Amino acid sequence: MNKKLLLSAGLCLMIAQPAIAAPVLSDFVVFGKTSVTIGQNTGAPVNAAVGSGGSVTIQQNGQLGDGNDAIILSGGGAYTGGNNGNYVGDIIFSGSVNLGNGSQVTGNIHSGGSVTTNQGVKVSGDVIATGNISLAQNNQIGGVVHAGGNASLGNNTTVGGTASAGGTVALGNNASTGGVINGAAAPTPLSPASIVMPSANVFSAGGTNYSYNNNQQLALSEGTYGAVSFKNNGKLTLTSGVYYFDSFNFGNNGLLELDLTGGDILINIVGNLTGGNNFDIALIGGDPFDVLFEIHGNVKVDQNSDWYGTIFAPNSTVEFGQNATITGAIYGDIIKIDQKSTFSYAASNRLFPQDNGNGGNGDDDDNGPNPSEVPAPAPLASILFGLMALGYISRRRIVA
Repeated sequence: MNKKLLLSAGLCLMIAQPAIAAPVLSDFVVFGKTSVTIGQNTGAPVNAAVGSGGSVTIQQNGQLGDGNDAIILSGGGAYTGGNNGNYVGDIIFSGSVNLGNGSQVTGNIHSGGSVTTNQGVKVSGDVIATGNISLAQNNQIGGVVHAGGNASLGNNTTVGGTASAGGTVALGNNASTGGVINGAAAPTPLSPASIVMPSANVFSAGGTNYSYNNNQQLALSEGTYGAVSFKNNGKLTLTSGVYYFDSFNFGNNGLLELDLTGGDILINIVGNLTGGNNFDIALIGGDPFDVLFEIHGNVKVDQNSDWYGTIFAPNSTVEFGQNATITGAIYGDIIKIDQKSTFSYAASNRLFPQDNGNGGNGDDDDNGPNPSEVPAPAPLASILFGLMALGYISRRRIVA
């Protein structure tokens, strides 16, 4: 086959490949417009990206992702990760990235600021930053290191690819790389996607107030109500429909029972939602995709809660105490999740209409978000095939 035919075949493969997915809000199990803070020993499972328009902090022993996400951590500010963090996916931030001792990243790091690691950090892919890159001792980087400023590699640190810097590359004792380039051209790290948070809907409530002492119950059908308040051991049952409340308050051991046998439930709250210790949501005849809370006040749920459904509170602070089990999604302004909590993705069908009515943006298996496709460069394998046709492949590493 001559070169023209080879090039034609290579270009055909490049054109035929599907576009790379761009992240949107529905791809995140947690997204805060201003910031996200997650306590130690907290984890998110399948396809559960975490992001912010600003900063993200995850304390020690954070466990995020299982490899199905193109982006697991993303933000418009800085990222701070505690010791022994385990991240599967890329870390992409406009600001600085700091990783604690013993952290592992199965993916790449892209920073619009600086990257600083502590000892024993492992990154399977590349580390690219507009500013300086400082790698502590005993780091292992599988790909390239490329700093717009200076790069320093601590003692016994290894870099599988080239270590490049706009300034200089400094190597500690027994540090090794696949090559060193001083005075390199400035890198272009990936920028975090611009995630659009929908505006809050305009609504009001007002009507009968319900205030109960300990061990009391209430059942309501869809409609408009005032403030609903329970002391300890209170139970509220709602059936399918749309609700408007001035505020929600549950004491310790509160239970919100949602009967979804007749369809989904949308709960609109003008003011605050509060839940005491051991506050639980129980579902009947449906799943978490069918539950949406839009809250214009703040959300504060104490420890040991069991939560189902999506919280959409774009101008509010959302707080969960330790040992929270959250099956749904949280979208707010400032988000704080305390230690030993877990997330499972199940974003609202009503907030993000689905193709199949079961969640997952039309993804038939519904295991998590499936971002909408947008035009993007063809996958690397097809590009390489086209270049091979012209004999242009060199031995050097290709870096996106």
